Amino acid sequence: MNQTPQLQIEHLDLRHPGVSPGQALMCYEVSCVCLSRYHSPPVSVDVQSNRNDVSTSTSYSVEWSPPTPKMSASYAYESTATEFGAYCLVLAAVENEWGLVALRRAETGTGADYYLIPIANAAQLQVQELDFETALRLEVSGLGNGTNTMLEARLNTKIQQAVNGNSNLPALVGVVGFSLLKILICTVVMKT
Repeated sequence: MNQTPQLQIEHLDLRHPGVSPGQALMCYEVSCVCLSRYHSPPVSVDVQSNRNDVSTSTSYSVEWSPPTPKMSASYAYESTATEFGAYCLVLAAVENEWGLVALRRAETGTGADYYLIPIANAAQLQVQELDFETALRLEVSGLGNGTNTMLEARLNTKIQQAVNGNSNLPALVGVVGFSLLKILICTVVMKT
């Protein structure tokens, strides 16, 4: 009997050196709020990855705790909540799908939100170090309620942002559709 793999959105700080315990808790809480706007736990989330024109699709089970009224009130500003909730789901997805973890946040103007490195390299580095030999940029975005067409359009907008960023590091883009229960992740072809 095949068991659906889990997308572990809680405790990102234990696996991602560039995510502090406080940030991991906040991102988890806000992802609970965003998911609960449209669904009840658990759900199946479809992660579609496009790696150098090779597409895959995997369904993951996602479990979370329904938010308390205080959590919902704390993250009532929908656009900010959607952004931080998307960080949580995309970081968990790139960990599962690509074997990458967040090393640290990216600087303004790089066209990205995080720098990623392979999981195997994470244990050898300090959070302050950035191994540009293996690092990738990650740009993240999310939609609360939207259509597949809107999610694809957001992906294309974020790809262009990564291309135009002030960095020549390779990049990934990940977008979350909370109402759609879909995550799209793709490599970015950089200008030469």
